[in-house]
Amino acid sequence: MTRPFTHTPQQSHTWDLGGRPRTLTYADGTVHQFLHDKLGRLRMSAIVWSGGGGFPIVGYEYDTNGNITKENVNWAEAVRTWTFPANGAPYPTSYVQQVPGGNRTTTMAWRHDGRLSSETTGTSTRAYTYDAAGQVTSRTDTTGPDDTYTYGPRGLRLTSTRDSATTTYTYNDQAQLIATDHGSGDDTRTYTYDQDGRRTNVTNPALSRTTSYDARGKPHQVHTDITGTGDDVTETSTHNVTGQLTAQTVTIGTATPATWSYIWDPTRPAAAPLETRINNTLWARANYGLELVGLHFTGNGSATYYAFDIRRSVIPSTSHTSPSDDYDTYGTPNQHVPVQLGYRSELHNYNEIHLRNRNYTPDTGTFTTPDPLDGIPGTTTETNPYHYTDNDPINKTDPLGLSPTDCVSRPAGLWFVGKLICENPGPTQLLTGGLAGIACTALMWKAGPVLLTPAGGASLAGCTYVIDRAATSIGIALAGGSWEDITTGWSYNDFTQNAALGAATTPIAGIPRPTTLPLTPRMADDLVDLSPSARRTHILDGHRWPGAPGKSAFPRSWSDDQILHHVSDIATDPNLRWIQQTGKPGAAFTKAGDPVRYYVDGVRGGVNIRVILEPGGEGIITAFPL
Repeated sequence: MTRPFTHTPQQSHTWDLGGRPRTLTYADGTVHQFLHDKLGRLRMSAIVWSGGGGFPIVGYEYDTNGNITKENVNWAEAVRTWTFPANGAPYPTSYVQQVPGGNRTTTMAWRHDGRLSSETTGTSTRAYTYDAAGQVTSRTDTTGPDDTYTYGPRGLRLTSTRDSATTTYTYNDQAQLIATDHGSGDDTRTYTYDQDGRRTNVTNPALSRTTSYDARGKPHQVHTDITGTGDDVTETSTHNVTGQLTAQTVTIGTATPATWSYIWDPTRPAAAPLETRINNTLWARANYGLELVGLHFTGNGSATYYAFDIRRSVIPSTSHTSPSDDYDTYGTPNQHVPVQLGYRSELHNYNEIHLRNRNYTPDTGTFTTPDPLDGIPGTTTETNPYHYTDNDPINKTDPLGLSPTDCVSRPAGLWFVGKLICENPGPTQLLTGGLAGIACTALMWKAGPVLLTPAGGASLAGCTYVIDRAATSIGIALAGGSWEDITTGWSYNDFTQNAALGAATTPIAGIPRPTTLPLTPRMADDLVDLSPSARRTHILDGHRWPGAPGKSAFPRSWSDDQILHHVSDIATDPNLRWIQQTGKPGAAFTKAGDPVRYYVDGVRGGVNIRVILEPGGEGIITAFPL
C-alpha cells in the first residue's frame, strides 16, 4: 500500500500475512521496521537510513500472560518496567522508569472491580473514589492538592473542588456547558454554541475566545481577544480529507506567524503524528513502537526520549524540560505550553487536546462538539454527548474522541497493544496471535462503521494486508502447531523482516555524536547482519571455519551470512542479559570518552556465542564461539 501525504510524495506501508506492520518507508528512503514474535507481539522497532546505518528504537518483553513487562528504548536511553500479579491479572502493581532527569517508581493498588484505588510515587500517595456509576468522585494526595467532583443524573459535572476552592457548572437542556463559576467573582466563564451543538465562544472578564468551523465541522480558526492588550492570538487549523489535523498557524499580535504541520500514520488504531514541520521545514520525526517513545530531530541528528507517568502523559526529563510535571484528574496540565504533547501523549493546543475526531478541554472535562456516535444505554454517553470517558479518566481513555475504552491502559498508556483485548474480551491468544484477521474483524465490529469512514481517524487500510513477499509459517503461526511451539524459541530467524541497527545517535554529556557506519541490511532471505563492515571482516577472518591460529571457530556448516545473522540475533535479543565491561556502572562513556563496552552470551544452533558491543559507538565490535 502506498499513501500520498501533503508534504512528501509518498509513504509506503507493508504488512505480513498476519496483518502485522512490517515496514514504513518515508519518501527519502528511511525505513521504520517492525519485528514481531510468533504470537504477533511487537518485539522491536528500528530505523534504517537510506544510506546505510540506523538504530534500534525500542524493544519489548512480555510475561507468560501477554502483559508488557519491559520497554527498552534505544540501547537503554530509557527503560520502563512493569510488574504484574502472579495470578495473571492485567493490572500492573508497579511501574519503574529510568531516563535521565525523569526517574520514577510508582506502585499501584486496584479495586475488585478493576478500577485504580491508589498510586504512590515518591512521597505522594493518591487515592481515588468512585460513585455507583463508576464516575471518579475524588483524588486525594498526601502532598496535595485534593480534588472532588459531583455529578447530576445525566452524567453532567455539577461541581469540582480543589482543596477549598469550588467551581460550579451550569448546562442547558442539550447538556451543553453554558457557564462556569470559580467562586472568585472575576473568572466566571460563559459558553455559546452553534445550531450543530459546536462550541463557538468562551468568554471571561480577561478574554474572549471565538471558534469557527470548516465545512466538515472541524475547527478552522480560533481567535482569542485578550482584553486590554494588543497580543490577540489567532490559530488557523487545516484538516485533510480524513479529518486529521495537518497544520496549525499561530499568530500572536503583530508577530510573524508560525506554522506547525503534521504528517500522520493512518495505519495505527489511533492515527499518530509521524513528522512535524515548522514553517514547512522538517523538524522532527516520531520514534515509536507500540507507542511514541521520542523524537528524532532532523536538523542536528539528535534525539529526545520522553519520560512518562503511569498514564503515558509526558513529563520533564533532561532532554525535554518543557512539559508539565503533573496533570489533574481530567488531564489539565499544571502549566500550559502551546502546541505540545502532554496528557496521555496527546497533542495539546493551549487549553484543548486534539483527540483526532474531536477536541477535548480537560479543565471542564468535556468535548467542544457533540459525540457523533449514538449513546450506549445505561451510560453517560446516552444523556451527555459531551462527556469524556464516562467521567472516569483514571481508568478509561478515548484516543479517537469517539467512545471510551473499557479498560485501563495496558500498561502505562500502552493502549495500542491492549485495545483489542480490552474492548473485545476473549482468549488472549486469538487477539494477540497470528490470526490478525480475527483481530481486525473484532476492531471493526467494536468500532462499527466509524473506522470505515474518512472521519474515523483510523483507516480500514490497517486491516488490509499488503503482501510483498511469499508467506512464511510465522505469518499463520496459529493456524497449526501447538501453543507451546508458538510461545517458545523466539529469535530473528522467525521473521521475514530485515533490520540494520547501528550506533547510538543521541549526544551524551557533551561527547560528540559517534559516527554511524554503513551496514548491510539484507544478505539473503531471512538473514540479518547488523555489524559494521570493518567489524564484519574482523569476525569472519578470525572465526569462520577453521579459525585463525589461536581463535575459536564457528561450525564448518555455517556460511558467512549465517554466522553474522546469529551474532546479530544475540546482540538484539531482549531476553539476554548484557554485562558491562568498561566504565562506571550505568555510564555511557568511559572517563577517557570512549564508548562503554558490554558483552552478551547466547546460544544459537547449539553453539554458545559471546558478542561484544558498544551501544554508544560502533554497535557490534566482535563475536566468537566460547
